[in-house]
Amino acid sequence: MKILPFSLLLLLSIAHAQVSDPHAADRDALWAIGARYEQAINQADLNSLADSVLPDASAVFMTNDELKGLPAMQAFIEGVQKEIGEGSVYQVKLRPGTTEFYGDLAIAHGESDESVTFKNGKQITYVTKWTAVLKKVDGTWKALRLHVSLNPIDNPIIDLKDGLRNWIWSLGGFFVGVLGVVLFRTLRRA
Repeated sequence: MKILPFSLLLLLSIAHAQVSDPHAADRDALWAIGARYEQAINQADLNSLADSVLPDASAVFMTNDELKGLPAMQAFIEGVQKEIGEGSVYQVKLRPGTTEFYGDLAIAHGESDESVTFKNGKQITYVTKWTAVLKKVDGTWKALRLHVSLNPIDNPIIDLKDGLRNWIWSLGGFFVGVLGVVLFRTLRRA
């Protein structure tokens, strides 16, 4: 008699495992867009995503800049490249998480491993979290909204800026100290 409940559980688990994901094709399509996005970011060429982004799409990047439309997003990426300097490399590796489907809308969540390698070889790495809203239009998924965030407390970009600021203050303090010694000696002789 005890074999029957075990057999029933085994059959139920096999039946459950054979139930396919009703959104498997949609997930594959979204992952393909994600792979294209990753490549576009790494090549600083968001324009290559034009067929996967709605004209009224918007994004909030980790700098808290909100941009509307692909041309504004491309200009932003070009500005970031200029800011990190010629010869520096910005890289991103997406780690998709969960995706929820609501009719013709999909909300995808994940994290990204990101890095900036400066021309001098110094590298900073960090993890961002993102949420993407995509809309299915004529059977094709297109990006509608992207939001990327970065930890404001444990943040290597802020640490880099703080380190630079500390060096500037230290250098300024050194020069003020030298000027003070020279001024003191000059006044003492007079």
